[in-house]
Amino acid sequence: MKVRRITKTEIEVPDLPSAIEVARGKAGISVSEVCREAGVSRPYWYKIVRGRETAIAEPTLRKIEEVLKADFGVSSELDKAVIQEAERRRHSRPARRRLTNKSGSVRGADATSP
Repeated sequence: MKVRRITKTEIEVPDLPSAIEVARGKAGISVSEVCREAGVSRPYWYKIVRGRETAIAEPTLRKIEEVLKADFGVSSELDKAVIQEAERRRHSRPARRRLTNKSGSVRGADATSP
């Protein structure tokens, strides 16, 4: 069985709000249409493009990119951040303790333990 750890990775993309709005203008798509196609509300859209939303979920950004036929270049930055975090964690893990003694039996277990 595998155990999965889900990590939260965030990166700062300062020009993303304006880039999204510029892409919408270039695509010639109304705010209503983008919201409907991307599955976001108009109030949320305006929070995003005005920079009032502190973070946007990656799946939401991908939907917006798809609707606007745009690529805001966030994937490579997120990939780098995930790799850096994994490397940091790998190097900061404590050494694993050996749970068996040299004869192969579990340390601290008595002969009657299952």
